[in-house]
Amino acid sequence: RSQLDHLRRALLPGATFLEHRPYYEPASPDPAIFLTQGVWGHPAYDLGNCDYLLSFGSGLLERFWHWGETLRVYGEARSRGKCHLVQVESRRSVTGAKADQWIPLRPDTEATLALGLAHVIIRERLLDREFVENQTAGFEDWEDADHTKHEGFRALVLKGFDPRTVSAVTGVPIDVLLQLARSFATAGRAVALG
Repeated sequence: RSQLDHLRRALLPGATFLEHRPYYEPASPDPAIFLTQGVWGHPAYDLGNCDYLLSFGSGLLERFWHWGETLRVYGEARSRGKCHLVQVESRRSVTGAKADQWIPLRPDTEATLALGLAHVIIRERLLDREFVENQTAGFEDWEDADHTKHEGFRALVLKGFDPRTVSAVTGVPIDVLLQLARSFATAGRAVALG
């Protein structure tokens, strides 16, 4: 069972999830995409206007959804001096080699690193509070219709994904983790994908 499966089940106990399907399969509904992006299809990323692109193992420069279009938009953004690219993955891929920063980590620990970044962003109050309050659900602890209490994302992340623990699991040094979380949170228009 993957870390993403664990997170899905922790945040939505009792929910039924479809098995992950490769990104190239058309119309593959994924509850995680729906819950985080609000769409039942593949999300669209505004790469042409981002200032900071945090990629968790996506083959952005070698195998992305619409590879030619992605390269064109990314190239235009880079030529304008925009879109600082950080590639997080266990191997130095083409995307990692071309990135402004490549962060190697142990295989299959990207989700742990992402939750560690969330821990720092929440703990240091770097998140957009208004957005969280008005556009998300499940951030704080909550109670369902049967009055069963559920731990929210905030408590889950603060309890289990402190920088020391995340560093031990992923192999990413604590100072790199802190720098990455702060840079992402304070970038004007940041995009994370994986």
